[in-house]
Amino acid sequence: MYHLYIGNLPSHMDEVLVQTTKSRRIHMGKEKENVNVEEAKEHKKKAKKKQEYEKNLPRKKRRKLEASKEMMGDEAENRVQKEKLYKTMQEPMMPNKLFKSHNIPESFPIVSEPGIFNAASVETVISSVAIMEMLKKEQLDISCILWYQIMLHSLMLVSRMDNKCGFINPQCITFTRCEYDDRDEIDYVINDLVDVMNFHEEKQFFLAPYWERKHWMLIVICPHQYKSYILDSARGTKTLKDYTIVENGCYKCNQQLSDWECGYYVMNWMHGFVIFRQHGFPKNILKDKKPFFSEELEERVKTWMRTFGDKVKPFCKRLIHGNHIVALQKLKSLFQLEW
Repeated sequence: MYHLYIGNLPSHMDEVLVQTTKSRRIHMGKEKENVNVEEAKEHKKKAKKKQEYEKNLPRKKRRKLEASKEMMGDEAENRVQKEKLYKTMQEPMMPNKLFKSHNIPESFPIVSEPGIFNAASVETVISSVAIMEMLKKEQLDISCILWYQIMLHSLMLVSRMDNKCGFINPQCITFTRCEYDDRDEIDYVINDLVDVMNFHEEKQFFLAPYWERKHWMLIVICPHQYKSYILDSARGTKTLKDYTIVENGCYKCNQQLSDWECGYYVMNWMHGFVIFRQHGFPKNILKDKKPFFSEELEERVKTWMRTFGDKVKPFCKRLIHGNHIVALQKLKSLFQLEW
């Protein structure tokens, strides 16, 4: 007969219960140990009996049995290897492993032409992960935007066209850096902007790719007009109060469809401005909210890869006579680029 105690047990009952529970646990543990020992003995006895049986078999039957065991062992080993391979194929390969398997370095050092921002050259690195993300339609790294500026600057130097357009280094004007200046009441960002504009006094426009809260925008600064224009591909219902870096000139522009295109829109705007629109700006700027076609954005990536020059080569196992188009095709197949 069982009694149910509600509330605290009397002290003597408490002690009895603890001792009983403890002894029961010890007893159950011993029983379990005994069962395990008995099972081990039984298993050992069966194995010994089986060995004796196989030993007493005729030679032919014994050979057949040994051969079948070897086959079963090989099959089991093959099955294990196949399972491991299947698991490896199912899991996405980490970038570092992928790069090592194709002899790709982790990063590429780059140096700009002197005079892009000021008298000095700009030295930085572009990681292989950043390039892979660009080819797989992911957010553009700041180094990729910087390389596109370097490419456009070099293009204008070679073409000897009348170039009214300068560039602002995106690494100097990030949202984080602007916030840091505001908090500590210092003027690093302003000083950098003034230095660039003083060095390029003849330029009428400065293209400033701006990274704020995981989103790329392009700011066209017009120092002679005391104006700036914000090109934001995810503007939505934003007003000038929503922007940190400038106080005037929010502009209608192409609007992106997804959440990854902003960096590619900035590259396309910079390309269009430098090549076609700088001589008629701001009259000839398109007040068009239509999204860019996928082919236009893909063309910017192709241009980026072509101008990356010899640095593309390590991304390819085989490169025919330094043909960068072939390199791009191999990259597309390697990273499954689907624009």
